[in-house]
Amino acid sequence: MISSRKASPTGGYMLYSIPNSDTWTFWNGKGTGWDQLNASSTAGTWASQAFTYDATANSKSLSIQNGAAVTATPTFVFNNTTNTRVGAGQNEAGPNFYFLGRIGEVIMYSKVTNAAQVILINNYLAAKYNFALTLNDVYTMDNTGTDFDHEVAGVGQAADGSYHRDAKGTGVVRMWHPRDLGDGEFLMWGHNNAIYNSSTTAVGTAVDGTIIQERLNRIWAVSETGDVGNVSVSFDVSMLAGSFLGSNLLLLIDRDGDGFADNDVTPIVGSYSNNKVVFSGVNFQNGDRFTLGNTNLGSPLPVKLVSFKATPQADAILLEWKTATEINNDFFQIQRSTGPEDWTEIDKIKGAGNSNEPIQYLRYDNQPIQGVSYYRLKQTDFDGQVDYSPIVAVHYEGASTIQVFPNPSTGIFTIPQMRLTEEQVQVFNNLGQKVQFTINTGSDTQISLVNQPSGIYLVRIFDGQQLRTVRLVKN
Repeated sequence: MISSRKASPTGGYMLYSIPNSDTWTFWNGKGTGWDQLNASSTAGTWASQAFTYDATANSKSLSIQNGAAVTATPTFVFNNTTNTRVGAGQNEAGPNFYFLGRIGEVIMYSKVTNAAQVILINNYLAAKYNFALTLNDVYTMDNTGTDFDHEVAGVGQAADGSYHRDAKGTGVVRMWHPRDLGDGEFLMWGHNNAIYNSSTTAVGTAVDGTIIQERLNRIWAVSETGDVGNVSVSFDVSMLAGSFLGSNLLLLIDRDGDGFADNDVTPIVGSYSNNKVVFSGVNFQNGDRFTLGNTNLGSPLPVKLVSFKATPQADAILLEWKTATEINNDFFQIQRSTGPEDWTEIDKIKGAGNSNEPIQYLRYDNQPIQGVSYYRLKQTDFDGQVDYSPIVAVHYEGASTIQVFPNPSTGIFTIPQMRLTEEQVQVFNNLGQKVQFTINTGSDTQISLVNQPSGIYLVRIFDGQQLRTVRLVKN
């Protein structure tokens, strides 16, 4: 079935299915011949075969349908001269042996799979090809009476402590960051193969018609072994047709088994950017069904955000965003996190209400977190509707040694031991508006704001190597 072998000396490996029998055999070349390892399957039905070789432990194994593996301690000579063949093998001196069965799929990995990943892979294959696993059957939504066999993926941790904590598979749903993952705990999901870009608006059966006006026909189901804790969930909605808006998309969970019309689990608000809607802190339970719901197809986005950036400065993080238009925009909140969850508000900025003109916003996080942190905008309109910006990551190394004195000042600020030109300096007021200043340069640089009102000013300095920012206070 798979052959990667060479002659003189005999080396490489082969996976054989013995004709007219239920025997599979894993051969490896030992220089003077072959070591063989046999296991039993059932001819005429789908099955998974996992064969491994561990050079460190000098051991090999063969497992059928994730059952108990047969093992051996081989003498293994590697094949570094001939190609690997799938579906056909050829001996050096006739006859030829060809696999006459069907191969569902071949998966090749660029690194060694750990025990948790092997369990997840076997459950994916068992669901897809409808065969039972002997051990570690952690995905039960493929059992008789359910139909969630499609694009199965999962996260989990095996008994040996190995883990897989971020999964998407071939589908559009990704889950990651299980907060309380322990040994022997898994969370897997698959869908019912309904058309992804179709929806239903049947009030009372599919949706409640009050909060949720529409939902996807496609439904996913969850199997949980143990309790992995909260997870983050995302949907890739780039393939969805229609006029939905990211701010209107909610995560729907059916826990009592009677559909989504009663909202027995409160619909969950997420954040939307780059054709992905993300939900944080989701606590699934075994047997949950979930899908995407839409609250309103017709309402406009309150704000059209052009960009949002976070840039490390000398002693702060510069946060800049730009809107093209604003409709009923009450305010922005800047939120910060050290991970995908646990967001903290660090600033609140009044919105423009209604505007058809581009508006540039600028704020600073003057108490940044050293290392990697994340920022996003939460925008709220006058009706209480919210939307979220894309999440941006920034790495902050720590405060710089740039000095300004006196600070506060009545308008003259000195930056010692720096010779700056006017082109290297920009000054902004607390609204993010660029203001006029004068500059005098000798051995030091003096910035004059004597013609500006009292307040807080932010000076952006590029010294030829680094863009840095200093906060000035004028009395």
